[in-house]
Amino acid sequence: MTNGSWVAMSALLGLMATAAAHADFTTLDADPYAAGTDVSNISDHVTLSRLTWANGAYQSSPVTSASCGTGVNPFCNSLGVASFGSYTVDNMTTVQTCLVDPTYAGCASPAQHILELTFDTETDFVQFDATYRNNNPVFLAFDAAGNVVTLTTQVTYLSTFTGSNLFGHQLLTLTSASANIKRLWIAGDSGRSSLVNIIDFQRPATTCPVEEPSQ
Repeated sequence: MTNGSWVAMSALLGLMATAAAHADFTTLDADPYAAGTDVSNISDHVTLSRLTWANGAYQSSPVTSASCGTGVNPFCNSLGVASFGSYTVDNMTTVQTCLVDPTYAGCASPAQHILELTFDTETDFVQFDATYRNNNPVFLAFDAAGNVVTLTTQVTYLSTFTGSNLFGHQLLTLTSASANIKRLWIAGDSGRSSLVNIIDFQRPATTCPVEEPSQ
């Protein structure tokens, strides 16, 4: 976790302080896992999958951690020492077209690789600490019935690599009006990749038992 990531964590802690008193937040961080480790199920509350377009459909495979390597690579190094991998699509409009028309020519080029999060319980808050090579990572969310969920987006730029917000390190926060996000897809757009290092999400509030007053 880098200095920029600590800024991201501070923002999350601030949100937690103002959120419902018993809301549970879960954090996934790629840094502790050696390159090649299967990190698909490092949390009991979400499953990570890598979706790749092949043979007319999105094929699912496990997510493995990726190392930044030993050379200087600001696109990866700004995140920490590892990531949940690199993901890219043309755009999410193309992705949605492919879901209903797998014969569409744009499904096969550029290559499509998507990070999928499947939550055990629907959520209304997901946050990504990520880098990107073309503007912002793009995303698509579904409810339990497979309907597309409308999301509100907030982007916090933590650093840039070329003096432009089109290339850099950001905190991407996605929220919905109700806890209805069951699956979430994220990738870089325009055929450019996005790396994800830290994922935070909110689980439903728990109810603490009310103690009866002593007699």
